[in-house]
Amino acid sequence: MLPDIILRPAVRTEYYIKTRLVILGAEILFSRIVEFRPYGLAIAWGVTPGQTHLIFFDK
Repeated sequence: MLPDIILRPAVRTEYYIKTRLVILGAEILFSRIVEFRPYGLAIAWGVTPGQTHLIFFDK
């Protein structure tokens, strides 16, 4: 097993990279919603529950 002195920096770096990717993705999606204004909100409110239903409940 690898010692903590090696694993901690690697895990920390991986965490920062993944966090930044999530924030960047959310920023891009949010800017698209704002761009479409009320239609963007309607699309976001309609698509998100629909996708959730398809992914988790429609099997």
